This record gives sequence, structure tokens and C-alpha cells, in this order.
Amino acid sequence: MSVPEVLLRGAHLAAATAVVFVIAGKTVGGYFGARLGGLPRREAARIGTLMNTRGGGAGAR
Repeated sequence: MSVPEVLLRGAHLAAATAVVFVIAGKTVGGYFGARLGGLPRREAARIGTLMNTRGGGAGAR
């Protein structure tokens, strides 16, 4: 049984879109959390960026 190539491209697009949203969500969430915690913008941006270097997310165990 073979999967049509069009469906595979759609699955790759969906996976790539999900990855982009997860990265953006972790970055923005880390930034605003740090800002709410009283950190300056530059440090908050570092925290937001560094959140993506840590494992985690929906699929991590």
C-alpha cells in the first residue's frame, strides 16, 4: 500500500507549521513571563530564546 505523494507533502507542511508555532509560543511565552517577572527587555529576550534550547513540549517525556 502506498501513500500518495500529495498527502506526504501535506503532512510535512503540517509538521513544519506545528514546529514553527511551538517555537514561537515558547519564545513569546518565555519573553512575557520574564517581563512579568520584572526583567528588562534584553534579558527577557534572552530567556525567551533560551526556552527553545530546553527539551519539552507536547511530545517530550
